[in-house]
Amino acid sequence: MTPKLSIITINLNNCTGLEKTMNSVLTQSYGDYEYIIIDGGSTDRSAEVIEKFEKAYNDKAKIVWLSEPDRGIYHAMNKGIDLAKGDYLLFQNSSDTFVSSDILRRAMEINFTDDYVYGNINLVRNEV
Repeated sequence: MTPKLSIITINLNNCTGLEKTMNSVLTQSYGDYEYIIIDGGSTDRSAEVIEKFEKAYNDKAKIVWLSEPDRGIYHAMNKGIDLAKGDYLLFQNSSDTFVSSDILRRAMEINFTDDYVYGNINLVRNEV
């Protein structure tokens, strides 16, 4: 069955942010999605983070990922789009998190059929 949603995360050398994002995506109560991670060939622990979550959540979500050099942010996004099988695409980039663990379920309960759907964001800055 085709997933309703393809969530795409792009990353480059941001293993800490990637871990936050993957945790936020994979703990969602909504389950009809595939998770695509495009890593630009990071030299930090990003691949290890992906493998850790892939093992821990392999029964909950289909995780597709690749780690190879690309030509920048938009090239990485297009790689994710090319792999996506969902009816809708959601870009949740490295360091992005959802506001709550049930936000996808609540949004998808609307059962929209529009070509484009958008929402609001909350920007949180950690001042040091």
